Amino acid sequence: MDGSDGPNLALFASLTMKAVIFDLDGTLINNEWVYDQAYCVVLKSLDISCEQLNHTPGIGLEENWKRMIRDLNINQTSAELAKKTRDIYLQNISAIKLRDGARELIFHLKRRQTLTILATSTTREVATQVLHQIDAENLFDFTVFGDEVEHKKPAPDIFLKAMDKSEILPREAIVIEDSAAGVEAGKEAGAKVIALKTDWYTRDQLARADFIADNFDQILKLIKTEKTLDHLPV
Repeated sequence: MDGSDGPNLALFASLTMKAVIFDLDGTLINNEWVYDQAYCVVLKSLDISCEQLNHTPGIGLEENWKRMIRDLNINQTSAELAKKTRDIYLQNISAIKLRDGARELIFHLKRRQTLTILATSTTREVATQVLHQIDAENLFDFTVFGDEVEHKKPAPDIFLKAMDKSEILPREAIVIEDSAAGVEAGKEAGAKVIALKTDWYTRDQLARADFIADNFDQILKLIKTEKTLDHLPV
């Protein structure tokens, strides 16, 4: 569903929402361009043009490098290239900011005693540094990092792990994601999904989400209806 004209409140049901699960990269923070720059530096070190970059947000560093190793005949391992990319990314961590409206949404959820959960494909080592940078270390009741699950998005593992940690059912959770892989993972986990529209994905690519929002202010307005997305068409 497209949220560009505002929420259609008639489609909402009164089922209690116990938790909101947030993705980090691309959702809470606008950082995909920082990753793009890091990938580009690594490619240049391999004498490969940045025009060959094929970075898909939401699936993880190693998964992206596995694809580029295959497509570009690179003679290094995905683990080696992911580490180089991660190191360059962290050198530019000061450029990363929390998206406008995200903190206000989280504070509203806390006031209404709704659990706030972070579920990110990023490793604990990197994500904790990012959370420190954006002053978000204490915003979440539970956290799940990419190195805690075997399968990355679009597999549902990370969201299922988040639900298990917080002892909630899929129907009691809303996932907020920005990527097609993340939306797919949230839906496969059995949750309702709000997609945050960014420059990286089209509305068609996010179409499996239950609602597509243009910004966090719109999501806050949606949440303030005191209802959930239980009866939104899938």
